[in-house]
Amino acid sequence: MLISFIYHATPLNQWYYIPMKFYQRGGSRMYVDLFNNLAITVALLFLAGKFFENSPLDRTSPLSTRLYAGFGSGILGSLLMVSTIEITDTVILDLRHLAVIIAAIFGGPVSATLSGIIIGLARMLLYGISDTSLIVGSVIVFISLILGFISDGSLAKTKKYIIMNGVFIIVNSMMIILLVEDIRIAEVALAYHIPFSIIGGGLTYYMAEFIKKSNQNNRNIQYYKLIAENSTDVVSTHNKEGVIKYISPSCQSILGYAPSELIGNNVFHYIHPEDVQEEQPPYVSSNTSSQTLEFRFQKKNGHYVWLETTFKRMKGLTQTDDFIYSSREVTERKEMQKEVLDMNRKLHKLSSLDGLTGIPNRRHLDYSLEKAWHDAMMDNTPLSFILFDIDKFKTYNDTYGHHQGDACLKEIAAIINKIVREQDLFARYGGEEFAVILPQTNEKEARLLGESIRLGIINEGIPNIESDVTPILTVSVGVTTITPYFDSDHTMLIVNADKALYEAKENGRNRVCFYNKEYHNVKKP
Repeated sequence: MLISFIYHATPLNQWYYIPMKFYQRGGSRMYVDLFNNLAITVALLFLAGKFFENSPLDRTSPLSTRLYAGFGSGILGSLLMVSTIEITDTVILDLRHLAVIIAAIFGGPVSATLSGIIIGLARMLLYGISDTSLIVGSVIVFISLILGFISDGSLAKTKKYIIMNGVFIIVNSMMIILLVEDIRIAEVALAYHIPFSIIGGGLTYYMAEFIKKSNQNNRNIQYYKLIAENSTDVVSTHNKEGVIKYISPSCQSILGYAPSELIGNNVFHYIHPEDVQEEQPPYVSSNTSSQTLEFRFQKKNGHYVWLETTFKRMKGLTQTDDFIYSSREVTERKEMQKEVLDMNRKLHKLSSLDGLTGIPNRRHLDYSLEKAWHDAMMDNTPLSFILFDIDKFKTYNDTYGHHQGDACLKEIAAIINKIVREQDLFARYGGEEFAVILPQTNEKEARLLGESIRLGIINEGIPNIESDVTPILTVSVGVTTITPYFDSDHTMLIVNADKALYEAKENGRNRVCFYNKEYHNVKKP
């Protein structure tokens, strides 16, 4: 809002003060002028809103869009400069700065600068080139540059508006104080200048935001409509009784119906009797979150297809709640589902078992050990782990052949399966190595079970005549026990058990050794 002082050909430094009339001239006419200025601003903002309806204006818009915005703002500012607010016989206000602020907030520096230049040129063209017009024109351009700089900041738009309006009020107030010699005239001018800037700026910013959001909503509506009409899924809306209010054109290719044949009908009339109970309105209306259901829907030819439908309650558009559905055909998937599930179960079972011995494999062991570690950590209970190796198994293979070696591994698995407890997990670790997970088992119990494994193999008396340990098959056993704690890892069990097994082999094999990271000892047979 730059202030124009009317002097009737009076030099810039001469001011006349009219004691009573100065305060009396405002009245109703002043507020009518203010209303007219705001009406002009709102009207042009709505025109600008239509112009930018499909070309959103912001600092990242194409340069041409921002130039259009700057030019339009310059025209608005020029109109506001002509449509003045007469405060007294000597002081006239106008709201031209509002155009620059709006240009800066929404179009950035380019729009703000162009708007300021146009307003400054209009000032000189309309009122002639004089000291006053040069000062006022220069100031408006200078302020537009400052506002453009502020618009490039990362603040929210509302904060930018407050800062921009504040900058203008400060700069223009300084101009009034510096140029008006009569302090009483300056005081009254400021008394109107500041509130009119705040009121006019606030209303202008609110309307500009309102128009921009309205345009955005309209674009969203058009965009979502295009999505619905071009989607391969069937998009539909229903009231709580199930009456179809809208359905997308894709229903014709999937269901055989044209949209006009379904709109107004109840969707539950088309659902298979065995599936319709789950789809009744009381079921769906009791939940506000999105849900997904599968049901059979009768096509126009009488056949049923399986539809997978995601639906959610829509609130706020009408006094009653509607539901939006997005449905796709899944008939082939449903027909194959049982077969796929059965196949997956078989594959899962096969993937978790060792092909030779039929006991769990290393993959299943790793998964089970991690789970057992987590459970023990939650329950604060000890977890033990046994790793054992067939002694001199290479010698056994060299002596009896690999076929007999495979048979030996199967026999070992069968023996240990009879020894381990029901809660334990016995698995093949790799090659001739086996492992046992012992949940809720302390060191003493783990040692005893390790010894039972060692003795169980010896008692079978499987010949291994070339072994330099004993002429029968033996095993070396590594045992460890840990009570898991947070920030620990289940691989500690494997590392400790492996060290215990290594120690058992180093000490002559056919024995049980215990190890953990704090201490270790060896139990000889």
